[in-house]
Amino acid sequence: ETATTSGTAATIASIPAGTKMFMLLFQGVSFTSDVSMDITLGTAAGLVTSGYISTGWNAGTYVSSTAAFETNSGSAGAGATSGIVTFILKNDSTNTWVCFGGAKQHTNNTWSIGGEKSLGVDTTGPTVDNRLTQISLSGGTFDAGSINLAILG
Repeated sequence: ETATTSGTAATIASIPAGTKMFMLLFQGVSFTSDVSMDITLGTAAGLVTSGYISTGWNAGTYVSSTAAFETNSGSAGAGATSGIVTFILKNDSTNTWVCFGGAKQHTNNTWSIGGEKSLGVDTTGPTVDNRLTQISLSGGTFDAGSINLAILG
């Protein structure tokens, strides 16, 4: 479990080799102001902040992003959010991950998210590792809650 009680990003950097499916769980995550939560994937080289195909929905409003999986969810203070986003390795040969999930803001709306991201294949030799190793949640300054991963295989 990783606390989201301070700072601007919560990263879990322990996704094991061979993982093909996992869930990002969050409970009571809140920010100091209304911002959208962004979810980014990463490799051993760091977080990847481009090339996403992502759409988030909240209260009848959609937002698309290529920089992250964006939730389109303002969640300040009493708007703390709890939910789950499932990630599945769709194509092992292109290292493409798909996701879908949703959440409930404790005092407000529900939101949903879906999309895909290819982390690419290692074409430069054995020193580069494009395997998914980390995931990060960000968007603003955290003030409550926690995240965790459930690895399914």
